[in-house]
Amino acid sequence: MATKTQLYSDLPIPPGETLAEELAARELSQAALARRMGRPLQTVNMIVTGKKRITAETALDLERVLGIPAHVWLGLQAEYDETRARQARQTNLGVARPRAVGLPPGVHMSLTTKKVNAFKKAKKK
Repeated sequence: MATKTQLYSDLPIPPGETLAEELAARELSQAALARRMGRPLQTVNMIVTGKKRITAETALDLERVLGIPAHVWLGLQAEYDETRARQARQTNLGVARPRAVGLPPGVHMSLTTKKVNAFKKAKKK
């Protein structure tokens, strides 16, 4: 029987970091982006600093101004939210996840219930 293993990063990267890199690459200031988007500078700054989420409306504005599809911005936001939720759940449950052998630090494998039980059983011995 084949077992599915899901890999994910446990390093949350706010989509604002990607936006900041994109602005730097285009030599575009936050103020110029805000003007082109028709948004307040404070909103753009809060996104770049990770204090504000990228909404569907904002993603559409970024697509219009930067030419990067809205689904990319929404995907980055969703991945960030998921990673933060996983971290919160692990913290709340006090669960330490075993790191997959051969994977770089920060990458863990999602274990099936069967593997988790086998891991617990082996640890008791």
